[in-house]
This record gives sequence, C-alpha cells and structure tokens, in this order.
Amino acid sequence: MKLINGLTWALPFVFILFFHKYYPFLLLTGLSLGNISTFIFLRKYSKIYSIEQIITGSLILSSLFSILIYYDYADDYEQTLFLTRVMISVSYAIGGLVGYFKNDNDTSTSSSLHNE
Repeated sequence: MKLINGLTWALPFVFILFFHKYYPFLLLTGLSLGNISTFIFLRKYSKIYSIEQIITGSLILSSLFSILIYYDYADDYEQTLFLTRVMISVSYAIGGLVGYFKNDNDTSTSSSLHNE
C-alpha cells in the first residue's frame, strides 16, 4: 500500500522530466492524487479520518480541470503557471484551515501540541 501511495505522489513528478510542457497539469495531478490516496489509505488501514486531505485533494483536482479549460481557451503558458500556483496555495490553505478547526473541535485525534 505504501508503494501505491508513493507512486500516486511521485509518478506525475517523474513524468515532468519527459513532458516539461505539461508541468502545471502533472503537478496538479500528483498533488491531487497524492492527497486523495493518502486520505483513502489512512482511513482504511489506520482508521484516521483526515478530512483535510480529501478536501485539499478534491480542490486541487477541480482546479486541474479549471486550468485545463482555461489553457484550452487562452493558450497562455505563463498565466497557466501563475494560476496553478494560486490554486495550489488556495487549496492547501483551505485544507489547512479545515484541519485546524477540525482538531480544535475534536481533541481526541489532535496532536499532543494541541492538548497542552
């Protein structure tokens, strides 16, 4: 299972070496699939329900589709790179906020730093 999870994170990044033109799309694919697979494996094998992982992965996956549509119409690579970075930042910010507020409400699954 660790191998599958690792491949979902790393394989799209390996493809960037060979398909550099598709860098923004492979980056979004790797981050979204990695977060979603981590959520699935944590839930299935460790009984950890990390909602922030699935939210981040879903937001990045939806931004991938948005970026693909934008790139198809605009064909502006530099703007696509900028929008990719913005979408990644927003997705991780929202996922982080959800995780932060979830841990404040549920102290049984929070780290020891929150329990002090």
